[in-house]
Amino acid sequence: ETTLIYNDTYHAFFYHNGNKIYRWRTTAQELPYENDARNTAIVPTGEITCMAQSADNEYLYVGVYDEAAAGLKGNVYIYKTETLELVKSFIGVANKPVKLFYNQHIFH
Repeated sequence: ETTLIYNDTYHAFFYHNGNKIYRWRTTAQELPYENDARNTAIVPTGEITCMAQSADNEYLYVGVYDEAAAGLKGNVYIYKTETLELVKSFIGVANKPVKLFYNQHIFH
């Protein structure tokens, strides 16, 4: 099961499989493939359980469950939707993230 998010600012769909995030630009002729670094991001550890997008379409929030972690096993990673660059990490913030909500004050 995957989460499918559409970003109308960058005309792209985001979806995940295991620990990988894929971006498919609707203007592209083909789907991203496993080793396509421009359209694929790999979370540092664990398996993606949920994703959400900021209201301004600039950030992708990714909930991850890291079974090997001690204590709380849930992490949240924030990526720029335009570049898939990791911009912020929250480690050990939940047991297992199942739904994420955007907070506009996270970067202030």
